[in-house]
Amino acid sequence: MLVYVINYNNEGDDCFKVDLHTGRLLVDSELDRERTSKYILNITVFDLGKPQLSASTQLIVNIRDVNDNPPTFEKSSYHFVIPENVENGTSVIRLRATDIDENENARLTYNLEGPAWDRFHVDKNTGLLAIVGPLDREITENYALRVWAKDSSLEKPLMSSTVVYIRLEDVNDNAPMFGHTQFWVKVREDLPIGTVVMVMSARDPDTGDGGRVAYEMLDGGTFSVDPLTGVVRLARTLDFENKQLYNVTIVARDQGDPPLTSVAYLLVEVEDVNENLHPPKFPDVVASGSVHENKPEGTLVMHVTAVDADPPGIDSTIAYSIRDGDGLGIFSIDDQVGGFLYQALNWSALVVLPKGRTLMNSMESDNWILFNYTDQTLCFMYFRNECSENLFEVLDSVWSSCHL
Repeated sequence: MLVYVINYNNEGDDCFKVDLHTGRLLVDSELDRERTSKYILNITVFDLGKPQLSASTQLIVNIRDVNDNPPTFEKSSYHFVIPENVENGTSVIRLRATDIDENENARLTYNLEGPAWDRFHVDKNTGLLAIVGPLDREITENYALRVWAKDSSLEKPLMSSTVVYIRLEDVNDNAPMFGHTQFWVKVREDLPIGTVVMVMSARDPDTGDGGRVAYEMLDGGTFSVDPLTGVVRLARTLDFENKQLYNVTIVARDQGDPPLTSVAYLLVEVEDVNENLHPPKFPDVVASGSVHENKPEGTLVMHVTAVDADPPGIDSTIAYSIRDGDGLGIFSIDDQVGGFLYQALNWSALVVLPKGRTLMNSMESDNWILFNYTDQTLCFMYFRNECSENLFEVLDSVWSSCHL
């Protein structure tokens, strides 16, 4: 009868055991090729005779690889700061992952996960992370890119990932921007010096000095602007009679290197205030005119004109009216056009009747007078005391003899 034994001379030999009677070599504990890939076992066989004889041999056991290890990156995360104006094609980092398996189980490929594929790219074979699209800190300042490494096992590939954090460093690539290129405001001419006229505000999305805005007025004098706040104030007294419109140029400038600027225009319209400094005046204290007595109603008698030293506008608009005199009711004046006088009374025929009477009930002992004004001719009829029964026939005769 033979007996088989293993001489445990090396660390790890206890992973195996041999059947005492059959000599079959068995695995006694878990194997790990990545820890020990080869074992050299000393096996001895004894007989049970006397004297006892034995023989020994070395058994070499090679452990074949199984894909039991995922790839491993050098770090679980990486952090970088790059300027936002970096050129396309610039490399950020060469990512490296290792796999302690062997052959296909250790051959790795890389890929980038997430929506930033249009701005970043990782080479599948080398793990080189590079920039392939335009970056703008004002749109996206921080990126978290997850990169995966996967082995090439045909049975059950394993993978792992790392995260690359990228923060974009601001560069002064944005000029300050006003909300509009032109602003308009109305102000009264009697505003005191120092009154706030407008607040100009420009926004710069850059950071640091590149986003710090200062204001400047190119054509100041009447107005001033606070360089820090953009508040526009009145610096000199306004006078509507001298100037009604100001076009002020405001410049917004950031403090970047080099500084960037933008321009806005402020239109200031000055509103007239009724200062009552210039009353209307007639050129003559007394004006005279004449008209023929037989002119029809609406005949132009004369033209009077007053002037006002105020500038064109409501202050210099003149309205005319007849206020007093013995011509009231006989003449009228156009209040808008500028002083045209008109004969207002119709003198072509005038019948003077007794007070409280009418022609139909006045057949009594009163005087009747009929005036008719023609070309330098006065026609009249005089009735005294009793009137004849044919009064209307007489009147018709009178009307016919005069040029009405």
